[in-house]
Amino acid sequence: MTTPRAIQPLRLFSIEALRAGWYLAARVLPWMLPYPVLGLAVFFVGTRLGFAHIGAVIACSIFAAAFGVFINRSGRVASRWAESRWGRALPDDDMVWLSILWRAMVALMKTWFVTSPALILIALADNAFLLVVGVVLSATLILAAGGHAMSRVAAARLADREPEPPPSA
Repeated sequence: MTTPRAIQPLRLFSIEALRAGWYLAARVLPWMLPYPVLGLAVFFVGTRLGFAHIGAVIACSIFAAAFGVFINRSGRVASRWAESRWGRALPDDDMVWLSILWRAMVALMKTWFVTSPALILIALADNAFLLVVGVVLSATLILAAGGHAMSRVAAARLADREPEPPPSA
């Protein structure tokens, strides 16, 4: 049996953060994506039928339900990820979603300052290849920020409960 890794958060610009972000996205997005699609369809149909206000209210309610799915699933996914990485599940995964969102936004702000010149040049260029590069770079940054945020939250929650090493004799 392998020994669990030391409980340390992942670096923002790392392949491991990208993998952790993909782990989170692949287990939360499939449950969330039907809601925005349904919300946009309701809004489109409501607008076509002349009930734009009612359609907008229903669509916003459906988008709120998608956010509720993220709240419900992200804590369990972070707990499973921490268990697979460090051998210990999160003891309290109810409010993890708020910490993940906050830390992901902070991480995205950090990446924006590092990559903004490249993204601006890509946006100004009139080249389809550069547009694809910009989209891939943006998606990569979002996934890495999500993985970095999830690892920081999980490491902080587990570090408080890390057992004391045995005293040396």
